[in-house]
Amino acid sequence: MSKPLVSIILPVYNAQNHIARCLESICAQSWQNIEVIVLNDGSKDQSLPVCEAFRAKDERIVLVDKANSGVSDTRNLGLKLASGKYVQFVDSDDLLEPDFTENMVRAAEANSADLVISPYWMALPPEMVNPGEGEKLAPDAKLFLEDPSVTDRRGYKVRQYGFLPAGVYDQRAYAMQLIEKPATFYFNVVWNKLYRRQLLEAVDLWFTNDLLYAEDQQFNVRYLQYAKVIASIDTPGYYYIQNP
Repeated sequence: MSKPLVSIILPVYNAQNHIARCLESICAQSWQNIEVIVLNDGSKDQSLPVCEAFRAKDERIVLVDKANSGVSDTRNLGLKLASGKYVQFVDSDDLLEPDFTENMVRAAEANSADLVISPYWMALPPEMVNPGEGEKLAPDAKLFLEDPSVTDRRGYKVRQYGFLPAGVYDQRAYAMQLIEKPATFYFNVVWNKLYRRQLLEAVDLWFTNDLLYAEDQQFNVRYLQYAKVIASIDTPGYYYIQNP
């Protein structure tokens, strides 16, 4: 099997407390043929120096320092710079399992898929599982901690989310599954998916800049108009980190 290049697009805004953890997990991917496009979107904290330190250590990182313009415009710039066969999106306060990208790429290559979707973990990091004195948790985080179905993993409290059985779907079959749970992060976010860059370019698909929310959902719905083969895997690899 050849090793196609994967472009991982990472917008960064005021993420000094999380970005090192995120970049460490990206650079440690078992699928090593990656380019990591880090876009500092006008951060006002120390995010940029942290990103510069990682770039100095890993030549696969492309770092862009830009004026603040929002996540959609920033992701679009990442797409313009991307040169990989596949595109993956990561949020700067999250992290990846070491085999996440590899599992997604292998599914894409084995099935000639235009889209790969994966279950994910909603996760509370250790500092929120045991908050310090005087620290307050968001209401959702408190409910998360009190839920007896939540299990421990590496010091994190995690709960797995995934609604599509593993397999290969055509456009219609995938859409029928989506409309059963149309409001879920699983179907609507971009960070638990792998996209074929050539298809994005062929149909001139970008994120819409003037949306205040749900820009991921609109992007995915429009992409589904053109994606013919969708592969679902059953191994989660993305930590969607909850923080205050």
